Amino acid sequence: MKVFSFITAKGGCGKSSLTLEAATVFGNMYGKEKVLVIDLDQQLSLSKNCGADTEGKNILDVLQAEAPIQDAIQHNDLFDIITASPKLARADSLFDRAEEDEYLLADSLEFVKDQYDYVFIDPAPSRNILQEMLYIAADYIIIPTRVDESSLDAVVTTENELNRLTNGRNKKSHAKLIGYVLNEYNKQTALGQMALETLQEASEEKDNKPFVATVSSAIRVAEAKTLHTAVCRNEKSSKTGREIYSIVEQMIEKVGMA
Repeated sequence: MKVFSFITAKGGCGKSSLTLEAATVFGNMYGKEKVLVIDLDQQLSLSKNCGADTEGKNILDVLQAEAPIQDAIQHNDLFDIITASPKLARADSLFDRAEEDEYLLADSLEFVKDQYDYVFIDPAPSRNILQEMLYIAADYIIIPTRVDESSLDAVVTTENELNRLTNGRNKKSHAKLIGYVLNEYNKQTALGQMALETLQEASEEKDNKPFVATVSSAIRVAEAKTLHTAVCRNEKSSKTGREIYSIVEQMIEKVGMA
């Protein structure tokens, strides 16, 4: 089982959309691999966008030991999913930053490691203990960003956070950064080119050379959310569909198939 997350320290960079699209490709287009998506976002964006039932057992129930993880899994047309809860907004008061709480998500995944080939974790919108849990549970990290300066600054913040957990005294995380995704990229603009070059330079500085991919803005993504589906399922040959498939191919190239 391989665990992925599209994560960055700034909101609005496409984390949930990329998670939904990439998980759909893995689950429906590559030999019907078994895929589980876990939503940690208190806003339930991904859960709602894929049409999941947001009233049943959720990831908070699992983390608080109020339900076994198997009881929280929903079988969706796109992939299996464990939904989020609005109460996750109070995560820092619900969980201690003691080691046993930080490992709750990773420990929960142990119970389904033989059921799934891939797990995608959609992160919380803010830096809290859920982020710590995610970094500890994840195998591979992809950082999405936009072309503006604050989003690119968040890339560095995210890298520093990952480095703190992987190379710190306790080495809590084993997650590896494998890629960057530049959202709303327009090659015709100077800002877009500058952002792309910034990510390419960041990749070159690293031993494993994370891939750098781009996604142009497209109305199809918003339409797909409204219809509770994915662009990659119904419009594989569209520009957005091709871009997402390219990202998945680069992910597979970095980590191999399950």
